[in-house]
Amino acid sequence: MSFGFFSKMYQTFGQPYYSSLKFRQIVWYWFMQRVIAFNKDVPFIINNGNKVSGYKNILILGESAKKSLLFSSGIYLLPQ
Repeated sequence: MSFGFFSKMYQTFGQPYYSSLKFRQIVWYWFMQRVIAFNKDVPFIINNGNKVSGYKNILILGESAKKSLLFSSGIYLLPQ
């Protein structure tokens, strides 16, 4: 687990589970999501091994679902 400036920053902005990742992983996921535009509709950072389609039609409740999308890969969310 990383400590220091970034850990406090993540907790301040309401994302305490980010402190379990290395800063370069978060930057990589952000780059893939915002610059390369892979899963660009999702408003929070997720693992680039996941595929989310139609995010506006999917209801995600709680921080645990966001945490699972960040740490796990191979999750496919598709609206019905």
